[in-house]
Amino acid sequence: MNDKFKFVDIVKIGGAFVAFVIGSGFATGQELMQFFTAYGFMGYGAAAITLIAFCWFGYTALKDGSELGFRSDIVIFKYYCGDVLGTFFYWFTTVYVVLVFIIMLAGAGATLNQFSGLPTIVGRVAMGILGLITVLMGLNKLVDVIGAIGPVIIVVSLVVGGISVVNHMDGFAMVSTVMPEANIAAATSNWALSGLLYLTYQVVCLLPFLLQLSSTTDSKKSAAWGGIFGGVALVAAIVLMHSAFLANLSGVMDKEIPSLYLAEQISPVLATIFVVIILAGIYTSAIPMMWMFCSRMAKERTKKYNILCIVVVLVGILGSSLPFGTLVNMVYPFVGYFGIFVTLCVIYRTYIKKGDIEKYRKMDEDLQKKLAD
Repeated sequence: MNDKFKFVDIVKIGGAFVAFVIGSGFATGQELMQFFTAYGFMGYGAAAITLIAFCWFGYTALKDGSELGFRSDIVIFKYYCGDVLGTFFYWFTTVYVVLVFIIMLAGAGATLNQFSGLPTIVGRVAMGILGLITVLMGLNKLVDVIGAIGPVIIVVSLVVGGISVVNHMDGFAMVSTVMPEANIAAATSNWALSGLLYLTYQVVCLLPFLLQLSSTTDSKKSAAWGGIFGGVALVAAIVLMHSAFLANLSGVMDKEIPSLYLAEQISPVLATIFVVIILAGIYTSAIPMMWMFCSRMAKERTKKYNILCIVVVLVGILGSSLPFGTLVNMVYPFVGYFGIFVTLCVIYRTYIKKGDIEKYRKMDEDLQKKLAD
């Protein structure tokens, strides 16, 4: 591991970081509405807190990943949180990924419903069946596709957001009048806490991802600065989309997929393209989550694994009958409070007391040997 800057690696790592975070929640705009736009102009204050939080966490996790070299999720959680809490958070993420899968199916149903008027059950069942086919084939490498879909989501979202802001600049003057009637479900009652929760609700999955992402470069500095680059790029996109929602507040305030509404106001062709991109983002977010749960509980291509996949899809289709926005508001802020504990553990290990690295490296090696047998 060297200390030389590699610009290409910084961009590559930062891009993968952003792609992992953005997914379908960003593309639909629903989570941005709840975590930022619900607070009106104070959403910019929430975005400032998110910027600091993501840059610090990305830098810290990627730097630690370069030094620690852990490959097992459970070892990562045990190192930061201790054996007991670490095991708890490992299994907590196992349950959480099923909840995310349910939310993704709801998002697919809501997207098709808003665009074409089809009942939400159509999109939910179609995405569930597609996920089942994919995971039964054992295509765990699908997670790599996120790296390709993520930048496309960013670019198209920025185009839609930028045009919407330019076309509706007068909408900012109406925010104070419209906001009391908007009744947007907020992530929490406090804009500053919401800015923090936007990081912490993702920490439980983001921490192991970033530590393992750091292995894609041999430069410790490039890995760490890739985290900062990713944080800045992410929040820049958030600020632009938040601005677009404020400028079009009367139109987006009651929409399940507010970003699709913006695209529809610009061009039917752009809206059609955007629907495809949103569904692709949902697909590349939902299927890795489903695979993660099933592969932790059973070995791939076994009878137990296949049955489990079918059960998860059925649970997903039934659970996603709740409105998409309601599910986002129920699950993400709740998980964010658990993520605060994980973040505090990272702070403790980083600034107060380092863990026994050799102990956990040995544990990681033993687990990797078992997996290889």
